[in-house]
Amino acid sequence: VKSRSSLAKNPQVRDLAQVLEGKSGWSFELVLVAEGEQIRAPEGTRPFEKDDILQRTVAAQRLIDGGDYEAALLLAWSASEALVRLLIQEEGIQLDRPNPSYILDNAVINGVIARDDYRLLMTAMKYRNALVHGFKILDFDSALVKDLIRTTEGLLLLD
Repeated sequence: VKSRSSLAKNPQVRDLAQVLEGKSGWSFELVLVAEGEQIRAPEGTRPFEKDDILQRTVAAQRLIDGGDYEAALLLAWSASEALVRLLIQEEGIQLDRPNPSYILDNAVINGVIARDDYRLLMTAMKYRNALVHGFKILDFDSALVKDLIRTTEGLLLLD
């Protein structure tokens, strides 16, 4: 795996460019192609089905009842993201990237979710990102988790 900056410092690349620089009619162009994003998951994983999603919202509610709001958010988020992916798939919409913000953007653009649901999911995603990347959230509000669960269950019922 090479970064763009490490390739620029690579003596072989630099030497090849210098050799070709002196050749009449020749030029050296290095084109880097980004690979499509992928979700790196253990072998044998599969997308959640509706029952899996509902089970996770119920489990997230149990975590809330026990006062573990951050864990509840993470579990509820996994259910919400899975549901939006499922709804998009059911609509026959093909996505180029698996990242959550791209998925949510496409879901609202294509009318799969309402703009209010989109706003809530985008807010929840910010908090989810902070938590999974090891940041402490100072203004965490348990109402966000409850709203996320309620929205997810509502979207499940609409489907």
